[in-house]
Amino acid sequence: MPSTPLLLACGMKVFGTTATVSRMVAISISSLAAPLMYLIAGTIMPRRWALLAGLGCAIHPTFLFYSIETLTEPFYIPFLFLAVLMTVRAMRRPGLATEFTAGVAWGLAALCRPHALPAAVLLALGMGLTLRSWRPVLGLTLGTVLILTPWSTRNFLVFGKPVLLSLEGGETFLGANNPYVIRAPELAGMWIAPMGIQEYRARMIQCHNELEINDALMRISLDYLRGHPQVIPRLVFNKWTRWLTPITQSGGLTRLIVLCTYGVLLALVAVGVVFGTVRYSPLLLATLAITLADFTLVGLFWGNLTRGRIPLELIWLPWGVQTVRLLVVAPIASWYRGRMGWE
Repeated sequence: MPSTPLLLACGMKVFGTTATVSRMVAISISSLAAPLMYLIAGTIMPRRWALLAGLGCAIHPTFLFYSIETLTEPFYIPFLFLAVLMTVRAMRRPGLATEFTAGVAWGLAALCRPHALPAAVLLALGMGLTLRSWRPVLGLTLGTVLILTPWSTRNFLVFGKPVLLSLEGGETFLGANNPYVIRAPELAGMWIAPMGIQEYRARMIQCHNELEINDALMRISLDYLRGHPQVIPRLVFNKWTRWLTPITQSGGLTRLIVLCTYGVLLALVAVGVVFGTVRYSPLLLATLAITLADFTLVGLFWGNLTRGRIPLELIWLPWGVQTVRLLVVAPIASWYRGRMGWE
């Protein structure tokens, strides 16, 4: 995807081509996630509690770990949060201009990571049904298309086909959908590099560019799945299980950190669903669209384990804070006020 290398190139053009500069660019952009989280959380809770959500985003251990690297996460997450914020505002103040702006934000997020595009499609449909109007679908579509058209046009000129987003889909698809991850129990739900397997690498010899390689890798995996359809449910289940579990394969401190962050968040969201603190709002609609899109992509492709789950963890963070506010702090505060009044 073009956004990450483009932003890195801009930073290096100004400050020099060093690893330190690339990391500083990643840190600078990823740091925008915390204030954006504060604004997002502020749409469903008081400001002081929204500050807690923003703080939680700022100190999230997994996000902190990856935010200093030149990966997609430091760039994708702030753009995703911006898209969510613009969408919430568009639903609160419906109009073609606000919906178009939200579409532009989703297009920018999709240029960082393709996951944003199916989320935008689901959200546009959800907005259309919620507002009972076709205008949100049109507005989001126009904004997203405006941003993605130059990239797709470039791909058409280079490859002869209007590739919409990434050219890595074939590698990801084959790496997670092949006989090797079925045969070896330790690889269940995992991904292996196709180029590390001789029989796959040999079939790439006649490919001349990235598009041909991508298409060839995709065909290999699809041929395997067509010949062995019985493994598809198992592949999907294994990928979902490995992606969603709060108990990591890595032990020690990594497992403890994930349990104390993601594990606790899972419990809070589950409690919130049961007791009604997770209730309908524009933010919940956006959160569900992102969640459904990620679940679908993980089932089809792969979830990249803890790293790939970061956006989903963070987008559910306000709902975890909301559960603490309404089910823990509010009853204690009410009891304390009553007791003080009684005394």
